[in-house]
Amino acid sequence: MPRSAASAARGFATTERSSMDVSGTPRRPVAECLRIVDESESMKLFRSRIFSRIVPTVKDIGLWGLQVREAFAAMGAIEFAKVDAGALLENDARVAEDFDARTRLLDASA
Repeated sequence: MPRSAASAARGFATTERSSMDVSGTPRRPVAECLRIVDESESMKLFRSRIFSRIVPTVKDIGLWGLQVREAFAAMGAIEFAKVDAGALLENDARVAEDFDARTRLLDASA
């Protein structure tokens, strides 16, 4: 079953469920739960981190057609098109080199 742009941005699909859990405790309505998840700081951070990588990469490799732009706009991620994918990769390489150097230093001192 195809997922909506909203559920894709959330990272999971949703289905309606009964109003009680197995112990008889009332559940929150699905819409309320989704709103809580969507507005949580952790979800905002997740979206920011993931889309800051995906959007500039998709643009950089030439998949930046109208439908793709509209989809990213619908998910609220179009602003990441301004991010420089090359600069991200250069920074990733520096971070990886620093990590490897620290790992070798720790291994040498063990």
